Amino acid sequence: MSRLISLLLLCSLSSLCTVANAQKLYKCRVNGTLVYSGAPCKGVTSTPVDVPDAPKPDPAVAAELKRQEIALDRLEKERLIREKQDKRYADSDARLAAGRRNRCEKLRLQKKFADDEVTAAVGLETQALKEKAMRVAEYVASECPD
Repeated sequence: MSRLISLLLLCSLSSLCTVANAQKLYKCRVNGTLVYSGAPCKGVTSTPVDVPDAPKPDPAVAAELKRQEIALDRLEKERLIREKQDKRYADSDARLAAGRRNRCEKLRLQKKFADDEVTAAVGLETQALKEKAMRVAEYVASECPD
């Protein structure tokens, strides 16, 4: 990745040099100081400076840059696909967790009703209701450990 950044920086700097070459450059002495300017200096003699053209870009560097751009595009597409899959998995997990919470709430409510029936029961039906409440409690404990 740092190599790609270096190549991009090199390309942008070479394009800046090309733009700079299209302009004129002047050299002048102002109060004894050598000054370079994009326009002739006012009040003093200005000498145009010949600026050599920027070197042509290396075809190998351009080919490497193209290869890295293609690799970057491929990696970006793969990342987007992975993120999409991760979101689907997370959404699915959230739906499953919500369904489990609802089921546990229903089971806990059944346990509460069974416990209420035991407290309201009298006589012979008390033992049967206690066994039913115990089975419901065991079922809730096995399905909803939290």
